[in-house]
Order: sequence, then C-alpha cells, then structure tokens
Amino acid sequence: FSGGAHAKSPLTCILLGTFITPLLGKAAALTAPFLTPSGIGLIIAAGFLPSLVVIWRLAPVDSPAKPVAAPEQRRKLRFLSVTGVLLITAAQLVYLLKGQAHPILLAISLGLWWQAFTLTRSGHWFATFTDNIIKKGGVSG
Repeated sequence: FSGGAHAKSPLTCILLGTFITPLLGKAAALTAPFLTPSGIGLIIAAGFLPSLVVIWRLAPVDSPAKPVAAPEQRRKLRFLSVTGVLLITAAQLVYLLKGQAHPILLAISLGLWWQAFTLTRSGHWFATFTDNIIKKGGVSG
C-alpha cells in the first residue's frame, strides 16, 4: 500500500528483493538467539515509531510505472499503510507476550524498517545506485 523506490528495470527490482529479503531473515535468525524477550520488545518499539512516522508522512510513494493520481486513492493507500504498520506491530507484541517466534518477530521488524526506508530519499538513491551497479555489470541493458 505504501509504494516505495523502484529500480528502473523489473529485473533489478527482482534481484534486489531476492537478495535483501533473505538477508534480513538470516540477520534476524542469527541475531535473535542473543536477545532477551525484553530486547526484542525494545527493538520492536524502537523501530515502530520511526517507521510509523515515515509511512504516515511519505506513503504512498508512487513511481512512473504506478502513479497515484487521485487524492482519494492517495488517502486510502496512506490509511491502509498506517493501519498495516499498527496491525503488524500489534501482532508482534501479542506473539512477544506469548514468548513465541523471536526470530520471526525480529525479521518482521527488519522488513518493516526496509519498507519505510524504500519510501525515503535515501531509499530512492539506493535503488538508483543498485540500478547503476547492475547496468555497469551488464545484467540489464
């Protein structure tokens, strides 16, 4: 619902997603065993507010391939984006209180942070940077 930075080539977007998503999951799986439940809770809370603010202020971020033209559609997508952040965080807290799935809870937080990052100017710069690296490597063209 929130949109975000896109590479110029669908192939680059797929490659980036294919690399980043497992990387975030692996980072969570390797890190979570060293964290206490309160540490995971702190990470969830620390990432919630910045993610919520970024998504509230910037979503939906459209792209030339998927423009958001109508103000009503923009409001609806923003509402759904913010609602998604609230529901995701609430679900994380429920599972945290049950003492379950700490690596998954951490992975969800990392994914939420990544999505918020893709809405920012830095996220767009990163997509452009990745495009340029892959283009120079001859993957797209």
